Amino acid sequence: RYPCFNDDIQGTATIGLAGLLAALRRVGDAKLTEQKFLFFGAGEAAVGIAELLSMGLHRWHGLSLEEARKRCILYDSKGVVTSVRNRTGTVQLHKQNFAHEFPWDTDGAPKSLLEAIKSIKPTALIGSATQAGAFTKDVVEEMAKINKNPIIFPLSNPTSKAECTFEEAFNWSNGTVVFASGSPFPPVKDGDRTYFPSQANNAYVFPAVGHAAILTQAKSIPDDLLLGIARTLAGLSTPADLKEGRLFPPISSVKQVSVKLIAQMCFEICKRNLCADHLEKVFRSFSLQDWEEYIETISFTLDKRGE
Repeated sequence: RYPCFNDDIQGTATIGLAGLLAALRRVGDAKLTEQKFLFFGAGEAAVGIAELLSMGLHRWHGLSLEEARKRCILYDSKGVVTSVRNRTGTVQLHKQNFAHEFPWDTDGAPKSLLEAIKSIKPTALIGSATQAGAFTKDVVEEMAKINKNPIIFPLSNPTSKAECTFEEAFNWSNGTVVFASGSPFPPVKDGDRTYFPSQANNAYVFPAVGHAAILTQAKSIPDDLLLGIARTLAGLSTPADLKEGRLFPPISSVKQVSVKLIAQMCFEICKRNLCADHLEKVFRSFSLQDWEEYIETISFTLDKRGE
């Protein structure tokens, strides 16, 4: 048996949660427990984000997993995922933890994403359905009507499948949107100021997880280890970055970011006695700072020739 990491699910979940935590910093340190998250698209990636988010609400804020999952609502090809649909056998297994009770019956359920937003009143809208243009002007305007700073994450790749562009979200929300996407988009100028979109890029996450697993020869990589990575990454953007719309540090600083994330992961692995038995004595006394210093000493940078 070998410890495995599924970047498509776990990596996306980690960067998604990090983006949401950073977004809450951007809107004034809003409380995670006061948010409601609507996922447009209910595949494995979306459910992965919802599950890790629910785990965070459970571990950090003491909510039961059932109560935490109620903060995450899924919208799939048939509409809002509900307990009524689940009882009829039309909800796939991976979605069933998020099949909630709602105050409407089948006939009264929202018939569109816009109707769902009006009914549910989410604070964050996360797209992973690969339906280009699904976040229409009406959708973004409704999110901005409900929220002072709507959190809108069109995470679908490639760019041609994104639910909306940064320029669209910015203009339709009158510049109030807090934005992250799966694909890169150009910045937007508003008068003499420039605002930058955030790209929720798994490249922040998987090298750190893999490197930490190798350094410690981890016995396993439980999902809750990723909570620390998400929380650490979410705290690395400066107030100036956040003001300009950057929820993540510049990708040019990924080496420095990776040092902190690898250290966090290694520290947690050893703290939980998940490192290889023969390394336990070596790393037992390592603090987080010790890990950062150690990782700095073994890191290197390739020059332009790749040498």
